[in-house]
Amino acid sequence: MNDAESTNKLLDFLADLPLAIRQASAYIARTGISTAKYLQHCQSSDLKTIKLLSKDFEDRGRYDNIKNPVATTWLISFDQISRDNKLAAQYLTFMCFLAEKEVPASLLPPEGDNSEADDDHEIERDEAIGILKAYGFILERTESSSFDLHRLVRLAMRNWLKHGSEWENCITSVIKRLAEVYPSPRHENRDLWIKYLPHARTALDSLKSTWNTEAKGELLSSIGSSLHRLGKYQESCTIHRQSFKLREIMLGKDHPSTLTSMNNLAEVLLCQGKYSEAEQMHQQTLKLRERVLGKGHPFTLDSMNNLAEAARHLGKYKEAMQIHQRTLKLREKVLGREHASTLDSMNNFALVLRHLGEYSEA
Repeated sequence: MNDAESTNKLLDFLADLPLAIRQASAYIARTGISTAKYLQHCQSSDLKTIKLLSKDFEDRGRYDNIKNPVATTWLISFDQISRDNKLAAQYLTFMCFLAEKEVPASLLPPEGDNSEADDDHEIERDEAIGILKAYGFILERTESSSFDLHRLVRLAMRNWLKHGSEWENCITSVIKRLAEVYPSPRHENRDLWIKYLPHARTALDSLKSTWNTEAKGELLSSIGSSLHRLGKYQESCTIHRQSFKLREIMLGKDHPSTLTSMNNLAEVLLCQGKYSEAEQMHQQTLKLRERVLGKGHPFTLDSMNNLAEAARHLGKYKEAMQIHQRTLKLREKVLGREHASTLDSMNNFALVLRHLGEYSEA
């Protein structure tokens, strides 16, 4: 900083942009080089690479130089991070496939060898996060244990990966991680899956439709169920169709996961008022689950209950009553009288009795 001339030249090169200055300052502090030397790094960086990293950057008219200062400082900083701290580079690569705001710390991939002590893991993680914060790549929200990723940093990182050959491997590992940690969307864990949902959807947007994996099918199913919970039936229906088709191709029509997607799709169709289509799909699912899982399996009983509900919505009350009665008896036997699913059957049976005018019994 004592070299005012070099400092001023560097600030001019960086167009006085705070993010670029932050990245340059962190590099200078970490390496101990002079501002003059850092300016040489900026001026000697590969022009073609900088242009690539600058793709999709907005408001290019701000920059007096041909080289984008944010992209230039990002390239220099990321090279340094990749050499010094592999975990920090791994975190940044992972986060660039997620939404920019409020990335939960719990989503980050596990670090190091599982045989190491937990304390060592914590130290490595904190150091990696600290480096990314120092360079201005991320901002920590301590109250919610989450991070914001700077938009231009995210763009530069994604453009860098597109330029190389790592895009497919990286996004595939991100989808796999999300599929592993995404919780079953229930009321009691709503706060968690609500946080994960925008990141899961953003990650899937980065995955080409031709890249089909079991993890993709699993994540699609979780997202579809989350949207169903939120009452976004049209979006949920689209996602569940994708999950069903993918699983049918990859796993086969008789696979339990495929049948789960079929059941979920039928449930959304019912919520959309497409009762006949829902009834047909529930009939197919029930038939397959009886053969694959057995007549007494809880999932089979779920399909039996759902088929009865479709029949009820179609006004087929006697048929619905008979199915609900059988489902109730089986659930009492298999799950117990006080199980939540058994109580659902009891409630649904009573609803059909009311439709049939059996008010006292209902």
